[in-house]
Amino acid sequence: MRDTLREVAPLVASARTLVGCAGTFTTLSALTQGLDSYDPARIHMSELLFDELTATTSALRAQTAEQRRANPVVHPGRADVIAAGSVIVEEIVDLARESAGLGSVVISEKDILDGIVAGLA
Repeated sequence: MRDTLREVAPLVASARTLVGCAGTFTTLSALTQGLDSYDPARIHMSELLFDELTATTSALRAQTAEQRRANPVVHPGRADVIAAGSVIVEEIVDLARESAGLGSVVISEKDILDGIVAGLA
């Protein structure tokens, strides 16, 4: 994975904003914000500092799947895979920090399917 990310580093170097879309990113936003329930309005367009996000991913990986499943902002079907997803997010964050000097990520509730539909319209 790191090798693949390093291949895109030159493209990322000119980025001014990192946007994390759907799934793992939105769950991490809810966790980082300390939400009591999953609230798309508070998650969409939230901005997470990399250091806060990294603290969340570390805490998340220290939990068991059962502990993650008990959290109301973690979808039960995601409890088994979110820890692995958080590792990927950390790698993306590290790339954005190193290549573009970024320090935060903006979270979007929208995903690639929304983009495809918008492109067709």
